[in-house]
Amino acid sequence: MQKAFLLVALLAFFSNTVSEQVQIRELTQGICKFSADIYEQCAQSEADGNMVFSPFSMSMLLTLLSQGTNGKTFDKLRKGLYLSDNKSITADQYHELDQLIRKSAGESELSIANRIYVKRGLQLNEDFRTIAVEKFASDIESVNFIQSNETAQLINRFVEQKTKRKIKNFVKPNMFNDMTRVFLVNAIYLKSKWRYAFKRYQPWKIKFYFNETDSIWVDSLHMIKMDFNFGYLEELDAKGLEIAYGNSNFTFLIILPNNRTGLNALEVQLKNYNLSTVFDHLQITKIDVEIPKFRVETEIQMIDILKNVILISNVK
Repeated sequence: MQKAFLLVALLAFFSNTVSEQVQIRELTQGICKFSADIYEQCAQSEADGNMVFSPFSMSMLLTLLSQGTNGKTFDKLRKGLYLSDNKSITADQYHELDQLIRKSAGESELSIANRIYVKRGLQLNEDFRTIAVEKFASDIESVNFIQSNETAQLINRFVEQKTKRKIKNFVKPNMFNDMTRVFLVNAIYLKSKWRYAFKRYQPWKIKFYFNETDSIWVDSLHMIKMDFNFGYLEELDAKGLEIAYGNSNFTFLIILPNNRTGLNALEVQLKNYNLSTVFDHLQITKIDVEIPKFRVETEIQMIDILKNVILISNVK
């Protein structure tokens, strides 16, 4: 079960505070649907390994991109992202969501950065520029894409700075040429302490199962007999666990299949499941929690994945 922790990244940025805001509920529910669509396609393409991704980053950049499109292109992006057909409303919703997320960070260290790199000499539409800056908090910078090495270094420095050097070598020089016109970048960094600290003063190992019989012993974080938001998700044949970050409205959501070999079935169930409803099934419960320590780095080629998501969404 190498992908057992794939699901933990999906809702990391959606706090209970966000879901309660009526004016942006449509947007957050749409992002959750988009998350499930992206997860399905990513899981199929990365079938043999772990992965981590940010559907919020993808949704934000694609929504910003959609603001500069019209006609069939806009309609396809809108449907794929589950957005309103009114660009102004969508831009206002994203601005409110972005502001709310930043306020919800509390004492967590959070950085959400957008930047548009534009071919030198090319002028962006003024309305689009205004929306990018005022509604999506995006910087805009002119570059010479022909100088691919310098451009890659410039973008990589930006991403490293915004993620405290956690993400390095984000782009490669061969991604740019004389045909490149615009390049959109989003970088997110979150560092926070748990509301209730896990025990660290003694080694704690648990069995991690790859299938019904094969397992290894792994280091883990553990907490005994503590109150957590926990519940059984019968439709998914899984359990849900919400772990709160300290002094913020952010939570870390884990969805774990009930069976050791149940991940594939869970992925199928997620296709038509509204992830925003998971929290409705959780309640304060005194439980023991054991989580294997893990580190995940993923590089995913998103072109085909996004094509499939947009295509599928437009035929529903």
